[in-house]
Amino acid sequence: MEKRVENWNQVHSYKLNTKFLKTNIQLLRSI
Repeated sequence: MEKRVENWNQVHSYKLNTKFLKTNIQLLRSI
């Protein structure tokens, strides 16, 4: 159970990070 939750958190944070990175790149390009 704990491992499953941990994996889900990793996947979730990974998605958030990629989303954050993409928005950052877009912001940098727009400057």
